[in-house]
Amino acid sequence: MNSHLASETRRLNTPTIIDLTDYTTFVEAPQIIRAEYLGECSIGITFSDRTHQTVDFKPFLERTKDRTLKKYLQPAYFQHYVIFNGNLNWDDYDMIFPIEDLYTNTI
Repeated sequence: MNSHLASETRRLNTPTIIDLTDYTTFVEAPQIIRAEYLGECSIGITFSDRTHQTVDFKPFLERTKDRTLKKYLQPAYFQHYVIFNGNLNWDDYDMIFPIEDLYTNTI
């Protein structure tokens, strides 16, 4: 085998590794890990990246046209939320918000 052909064969048999670790950033969406009822319609929310927001839901609830959500203006209803799949959830999806909106406090 001539030297050129041997060199080509070695090059073709070398495994190819593609590593984009330095060029690609994978960002996991933040999840809610803690929620503390603060009174009226406010909740202190801690996210998985340790960001904290105090979200006041009252302005949203006052302006919503959805009459079924008006009940959440009453603390007895409002404070019965759960954290499910990293998000706040009231009464089996009766009221839920995009995590991004809670994270940026823009509901």
